Amino acid sequence: MHIAILTFQGFNELDSLVDLGVLNRVKRPGWRVSLCGPEDEVRSMNGVTVRAQSLLEDARNADAVIVGSGIHTREIVQRPELMQRLALDPGRQLLAAQCSGTLVLATLGLLDQVPACTDLTTKPWVQDAGIRVLDQPFCASGNVATAGGCLAAPYLAAWIIARSEGIDAAEAALHYVAPVGGKASYVANALRNISPYLPAGTRAAPRRSRLRDSRLRRRRHPWPAGPAATSTPLGIGPIAGGAMSALYGESHRALQREFDTERLADRLEQRLSRTALTDDDRAFIERLDLLFLASVDERGQPTCSYKGGDPGFVRVIDPRTVAFPCYDGNGMFLSMGNVAAHPQVGLLFIDFQSPRRLRVHGRARREPLTTITPPWPEAQFAVVVEVERVFPNCPRYIHQRGLESRSPFVPKAGAPTPVPAWKRMEWAVDVLPAGDPANLPASPPG
Repeated sequence: MHIAILTFQGFNELDSLVDLGVLNRVKRPGWRVSLCGPEDEVRSMNGVTVRAQSLLEDARNADAVIVGSGIHTREIVQRPELMQRLALDPGRQLLAAQCSGTLVLATLGLLDQVPACTDLTTKPWVQDAGIRVLDQPFCASGNVATAGGCLAAPYLAAWIIARSEGIDAAEAALHYVAPVGGKASYVANALRNISPYLPAGTRAAPRRSRLRDSRLRRRRHPWPAGPAATSTPLGIGPIAGGAMSALYGESHRALQREFDTERLADRLEQRLSRTALTDDDRAFIERLDLLFLASVDERGQPTCSYKGGDPGFVRVIDPRTVAFPCYDGNGMFLSMGNVAAHPQVGLLFIDFQSPRRLRVHGRARREPLTTITPPWPEAQFAVVVEVERVFPNCPRYIHQRGLESRSPFVPKAGAPTPVPAWKRMEWAVDVLPAGDPANLPASPPG
């Protein structure tokens, strides 16, 4: 297994050298990681000169390639003689790019119709290349992965290790480089970012891997774990047969063991949990007129909000994408501000008449209304959620309720939307935003 880290003149040391260190934690015959440069020597953006271990042409035959970033990437992609030396093929290679390295993959035409991650400086250049940039540290599609931010380098390394050696090897490499005293949370966070993008057949860690020992136990856990318990990073606990759970972490497992529901929980995940929406899910979601949105702010404070509209206001764009409008509210932007800080969200869809409910976990982002056709009337922007996990819940505690009437405040094309009374109250009128319809004279009755 040869992994080539493309390292150009002006390279970013954090990208190339951190990846080099993490990847070299794999110790097995035939595993080789090399800094691959255009010349024998390359100089970093901070003046560090290193000797390349291979040349660009060698990347053509590598099993995996990481494209590092640097201060000269925009000039590099405009040099045909350099680009022609790269003959990368996602059909037979794992390809990854860090920060401005994403621009290299875009220039080579390897990101067509694939969203990508990059750093904030490079973002407009990648967008100019016609690539949709996600507001998250890591994403992957098939054999192509991208990451944004220098310290996201271990995510690319762990993804390559997990794809080639299994998730246990990726955990071990991350655990070695993680800060002392925070190894469990570091490993859990890294794997939480890459796990949704690993193929279902990725080899899982054994029931008790080298990481699941006393070093990772929560020493002040409020519930005793029991003699057979093992400690696992959040969201990647093992399920029956050694597979990895995308739903359950250590705290879930402790309760399941206490109430003897671990086998049932595993069976439910195996039978009901999935990573994409079905046609039946789509029909269910698009007939509803409400959803509940759970999000968390930058301080870790969660909130849950109700979103309502006409039936079909939540649209299933494809099996891995849903979208809904952000209508005019009270101006606090609690949920949307949370999404800007932490894109992980939970969506709960409930039909109170059937009854039935469906949970969707994913990553949300704000998009202009023009990205969704047709746009929602009077919406401020679109909220697009990349689906990571879908699972139904037992409906037995849903109280059956009938619909009396729908809110008259839901915007409709070609019809005026009434102004809520609170916006014309004395305490509110002087602080409303410019252009708010409430600033216009009220229509005379009748």
